Formats: sequence, structure tokens, C-alpha cells
Amino acid sequence: MAIRTATAAITLTDLKDGQDSVTAFLTNENHTFVANDAGTVHQGTIDDFSSFVKVFVGGTEQTYEAGDTPQSGKFGIGTLSSSSAGWEFTVSSSGEIEADAIGVANYNVVTVPVYYNTGTVKSFTLQLTVNRVQDGAGGTVINLTPSSQMFSADADGNMLPSQSNSDLTMDITGNPGALDYETSMDGAAFVPQTSTSNSPGGIAGYDTDGTGTYSTGTIPNTLSSGARLLIKKENLGSNVATLTVRVSGAAAGKDAVTFAKVRAGAGAVYVNVVPSNGIFRNNSGDDITAVATVYDANTGHEMVDMGEGNLPRVEYDWEYLDGSQVYYNQSTKVISTNQDGVPTQSGTAAQGYGVNQLVIGPSNIPDTGEPVSITCTVTVTTA
Repeated sequence: MAIRTATAAITLTDLKDGQDSVTAFLTNENHTFVANDAGTVHQGTIDDFSSFVKVFVGGTEQTYEAGDTPQSGKFGIGTLSSSSAGWEFTVSSSGEIEADAIGVANYNVVTVPVYYNTGTVKSFTLQLTVNRVQDGAGGTVINLTPSSQMFSADADGNMLPSQSNSDLTMDITGNPGALDYETSMDGAAFVPQTSTSNSPGGIAGYDTDGTGTYSTGTIPNTLSSGARLLIKKENLGSNVATLTVRVSGAAAGKDAVTFAKVRAGAGAVYVNVVPSNGIFRNNSGDDITAVATVYDANTGHEMVDMGEGNLPRVEYDWEYLDGSQVYYNQSTKVISTNQDGVPTQSGTAAQGYGVNQLVIGPSNIPDTGEPVSITCTVTVTTA
């Protein structure tokens, strides 16, 4: 038997992988800090921010080493810089990017230089975008939620024919103004997308309300919450490993999602958690059902637990960002917290076969503005 593992999170997580390529990505490439009505971001909110750099050479993950001259098989992170004054980020001894201070500006781009060694030292430059939204002051947030961030290809990078498109749903609060749509291929400069296209780097379609069929042609800059963008495998094509889609408001708000090509032989399994984010306001809003779906990286097909005595077996383990176990009610699937949203150990540990979804309601999240992240690690046993 073979045992394979993969991890995803409710906060946005992007995976860029390739059989013979070198790729790097951030586990949290866009983040919003919520300030109170006085404009202050709670220290706990700042402390809870986390983003890691992941580097793969082919299908082999590299380990972190401090500095910008890593040894072979390792990677390092250079000095971080911010585009707006007052925003400060540092790298911990374990390679975790942490927030130290939040500036007055509502938007900031953190430049993250990444160095890797495959015989000689080379580098990537990644960008982490962060936003500051003030409650009670007309805060505007754009959140993008993909139905899947992975497309499967053969060892040469050619897309496998039988796989689903990805629906990119927009959740917009506030008044972003006219929307701009941009894409970036393999980390290159962003290119505006005003019309739909099935070509690499394009956006295949749009749906104005999330309930009908997709349209083509000029993409409206007035799309509202619930609208969707369509990403097809053709939008990555044979020569592109990653495609990042960014939606920005002329007045405020911005989010980006990276779609990745997973090549046969480069990875064993991968897992998507949908939705990958969610915002409750004033301790209200609809419950969110987070569903973890596991795929075979070689075929792109979903892997389902076949039950005791059969293969494959798919085991799930849900944990908070600090590594503590998530507990839930087996009947309702709702995670266990007290009335203030503090996790408790009542109910059942959210781990085991078949535990592929959790329900999270506004009462499960503290209304202090502090974010809560939950990860899902899957272990797949095959013949």
C-alpha cells in the first residue's frame, strides 16, 4: 500500500507545481486586516496573520534556510519591503512571514524575494497584498472564491482532456467602484483583461448573478457580489504553470487567486477546501460549509473514501492554524466553540475517515475582527 498526504486551508492557499520546473508561491497571498470604528487593528488580529513561502523543484519541496544564499535543496527569503509607509513584515526563524505593524494606508504590497539553489542560487520575487478595512466607515472588501485552483496535465504540461472548469465567485461588500480584471502568467506582469478569451492568460467567461450561464464578450466593470468568472484549462495552456486572476475596485478593494497546473509525476494528491475564505459582519451572516475534496494529481480525478476493507481510504484532519484540533458536532457538522467563538473540545475531534466537511457560523468566530484559519490535512491510502 502507498500512503500520500496533502494539506489545504480555508484561507486562500495556492499550489504551483511542475515535474521539471521550479516554482514558488505564498500560502496566503492576499489578506485583509479589519480595524474597529476608531481605525485600530487589534493586536491579536495582527498576531494571527501568517503566510509561508513554498518552493518546489519538480515535485520535491525545498526546506527553508535563513538568508539569501541557501544550500542545494533549500531556499531562503530576502529582505521584505512594503509599498506603503507604516506597514512592517518580518520573516521568522522557521520561514513564516509575520505582520509587525499596520500602516495608515488601506492598501499595501509586500515584495518577497525568494532564493533557491539547484547548483547555483537563483531567485523569484513574490508579492503579498494586504488591505486594511475599517468597520463602520464604509469598508470595502473583494473576496474571490474558486471552485478549484488546480488543473491536471501530463508530464509534458499538456492539459488532460477530462476535467472541470473553475468558477471564480466574487463576494463584494461596500462600494469598490468600477472593477478591473487582470491576469498574470507564471508571475509575470499583470495584463488587463477587458474581453473574454479561451487563450492562455485569458478569462473564459462571466456570469452576472451566479445563477445563469456564462456570457462572452466585453466583461462588465459593474459586476456585483455573487457574480462569477470562468477559468478553463485552456487559460493555462501547455506552456503556463500558473495563472493569477486579480480583481480590483477603482475606489477600493482587491483580491487575487492563483490557478496552478499539476503535472503527472510531480505530485501525488492534492486537496481543495471550498470556500477558501469567508467574512461575517457584526456576528451575523449565513453559515459557511467548508468541503475538502481530494484529487489524484496524475489524473485529476476526485478520490473518494471507499470504506473499511476497500481502497482508497481517505482520512481527514482539521486543525486550527496553531496546530490545535478542531472539534465538531457529528450531527450538524458545526464546529465546537463557546458563545464568544472560542474553540472548545466538546463534541468529536474533526478527524478520521469521511470527515470531509465542517459548518462554520458567525457565532463560531469572535466578533473582535480577529481572523480564524482552519487547515485540512488528508492522508490517502492506495494499493
